[in-house]
Amino acid sequence: MFKKLAYIFLTFLLSGCGASLPPRPNIDGPIQTLGGGFLVKSGKLKYGLTYQSKSLIDPVYAVAEFESPINPNSPLRSDMGKLDLNKEIIVQSPAFGEIKNNENYNVTLYLYSDESKTKLIHKHTDQIQFSMPISMIRKIGIKEL
Repeated sequence: MFKKLAYIFLTFLLSGCGASLPPRPNIDGPIQTLGGGFLVKSGKLKYGLTYQSKSLIDPVYAVAEFESPINPNSPLRSDMGKLDLNKEIIVQSPAFGEIKNNENYNVTLYLYSDESKTKLIHKHTDQIQFSMPISMIRKIGIKEL
C-alpha cells in the first residue's frame, strides 16, 4: 500500500516538471512591468503589456519593440509618444497572425527624455510566453509556425 501511495505521489509531483513557467515581469529600474500577454481577436494576435512608473521624471517618451514571431530580425514597433506617468502605461503591438507555440518572446521598452528620442533614459526588457492548447489555436484561427 505504501509503495502505491509513494508511486502516485511521485507521479503527481513529476507531472508538473514538463510545463515551463511563464517569465516573471521585470520590476527593475525606474519602471516596472505589471503584466503582459497576448490579445486575440479575429484570428490575429497582439502583444499587450502594462507598466507603472517607479521613479521616472516627466517628460518621458517611449517606443516599444516586440519580437516578431515571423522574423525575429525585424521587430514590431509601437511609438507611444509622451507617457502620462500618473497612470498605468498600456502598450499593444501591431497585429500579426502567426506564432510559435510554447515560446518566450522579447519585448523591449525604450524610454527617452526628449521628444526626438535621442536621449535614452532606460531600456526595459521583458519576456512574454505564448502557450495555448493546439485545439484552441486552430479554433481561433491563428497559424502556428
